[in-house]
Amino acid sequence: MSSREKSGRRRKTDAGTHEAFNARVGEAIRRERLARGWTQVELAERVQISSNHLARLERGEVGPTFYLMHKIGAVLAIDLSTLSPSSRRTG
Repeated sequence: MSSREKSGRRRKTDAGTHEAFNARVGEAIRRERLARGWTQVELAERVQISSNHLARLERGEVGPTFYLMHKIGAVLAIDLSTLSPSSRRTG
């Protein structure tokens, strides 16, 4: 297998990993927002992003930058690990 074929395969794997990460982060953001009884508009205003961008984040269509994750965590008063896909919640 050529290095080009290997790198093409690697990109597909990376893309799948990024999509899974984005989906899990989006689910965590949505869960934390709903736990506070906030609408997407309310959270978006507090984080100072558009409600459309927040909706895309929650659906996993786009991934947040580290800065945006930090900002969302601060507004929700949660540790960044709560938004991390590797964090586990019970209950």
